[in-house]
This record gives sequence, structure tokens and C-alpha cells, in this order.
Amino acid sequence: MAILLFQTLLNLVQGNKAADISLDSGNEDDEWYPSFFEPYRDLLSSVPFFPALGNHDDGNEAGDDRLQFLDNLFLTERFSASGMSSWVSAAESWSRGLFYSFPFGADFRFVALDTTAQAHWVAAEKNQALLDAAFSTGPRWILPFGHHPPFCLGPVHTYGGPDIRASRKHLWKEGRLRSHGVRASFWGHEHNYQHWQRVDHDLFVAGASGKFGRAPSVKRMERAAAKLVKYPHRPAPVTFATGPHFLECRYESATNTVTVTPVPGDGHTLGYFRPDDPREVVVRG
Repeated sequence: MAILLFQTLLNLVQGNKAADISLDSGNEDDEWYPSFFEPYRDLLSSVPFFPALGNHDDGNEAGDDRLQFLDNLFLTERFSASGMSSWVSAAESWSRGLFYSFPFGADFRFVALDTTAQAHWVAAEKNQALLDAAFSTGPRWILPFGHHPPFCLGPVHTYGGPDIRASRKHLWKEGRLRSHGVRASFWGHEHNYQHWQRVDHDLFVAGASGKFGRAPSVKRMERAAAKLVKYPHRPAPVTFATGPHFLECRYESATNTVTVTPVPGDGHTLGYFRPDDPREVVVRG
């Protein structure tokens, strides 16, 4: 059995409402130390860290300094030294967004997606080909992760938000996840826990590792679930919870299953939509 501690590592800084990783704009080196490298130094020294860009991580939605992100997280050096697969050269990748993939043991490949507006991410024809190639090769499990989920109950970021609509169009409506047998995906953006499920795919929103917000309303969940029953090709919301957390993923190779469990932070509990909601989700390969 292998155990993964998984959190998309978006939305880390609780103290600044307008930042997910970096404090202020993130365009200066000294803004990264107090908000990221210092508080998470023990974690960073012992746990591999792989980022996916969010809409506040290095600037703001209107314009950001992506090269600062590349530099401060040593991405170019890590790509070249660790055997990770950066899909294109650093310069070309940065103009098209931060996309990369990497293996984890013999059975997993993670695919990092840049869903930010500046990247024009999977809308580019070349990016679509790269995504198809990454999703269709190699191990038993292909696990994509990114910031903007294809489906979301809110309450801040709604089902119809432009970035969420773009993610849904290019990853879900065009069948990119389902056609390659991708069984699970992980997302941030909304600062709570949400689990969406279709018969062949489990979608997790886990955006509350350091900054957590309100839960969507019960009525909104019920309306979304009722509406999506009419569309069997879409996932339906199963549950949601509030409170800081990460996801623990336990892999059983004998049964080829991954059990996903939201684990609350020290001194916290997760407030579930229904008290009897299952605390574990078994994803079958």
C-alpha cells in the first residue's frame, strides 16, 4: 500500500484575502519568504512540492509576473534534474502556460494543468495535443490537478464562472478526461471541500489547506444535483465540507483502488453537509 498526502497547494495563505500562495502581488522575492518559504519550511524540506498556477498566485487576474513563479520555485532546474516531463521549453511553456507531468512510482503519473486566463491554456491546439499525449500514456493512473475545477458549487466561485466554464468546456465537454479513462482529478479555487462523482470519474475540490471559506448552500447543492440528473455525462455533487484540510490518498495495488480521505488540520474539524456523509471515497481503477 502506498500513501500519498495530496493537496493542490493552491490557496495557502489565510492572512491575505487576495493571495493563494504569495503575499501581495508575488512579483518581488521578499514577498514569498514570510507567506510561503518560512511558514512551510518543514513541509518543503521533506515533502515533494509540485505547483499548479492559480489566478492570484503571482500577481492578479489582469496581469502577473509568471517568471517570478518559475524562478522562486526552481521549476526549470527541477525539470532538467529530476526526469520530470516539461512538455515544451521553459520560454515556450511560459507563453502558453505552465503544463508538465511527472511519474510517481510505477503506477501513477500526475499532470499539472494551467487553467489561468493568461495562459489561454487548453484552448490552444498545441496544448490539446500535449494533454491528449499526457493522458494516454504509461501507468495505471493518470491524475490531473489544477486550479479551476470544471464543476463547482461555490459559494464564491459558481458553476457558471468564466474560468470554470472554460475548464468544463476543454476538459469535460470535449471528453478529454473521460476518453482517456482518467478516474479522478483534483482542483482548488473554491476554499472548501467538494466531491463530485460520475460513474467513471471522481472530481475533488480541495482548496482549503490554509485559507478556508463558507460552504455552498444546501439549496444550491440540491438544485445542482437535480439539474445534473438530466445530464448523465456530467458528474453530480455528492457532498461538501468546510474547514482546513488536505487529502490523504491510499493506494492498494492488489485491488487497484485509491481511497481519498479529507483530513482536517490540527485542532480543526470538517463541517460536512450531512453528518452521515462518507468520510472516504474509494476510486476504482
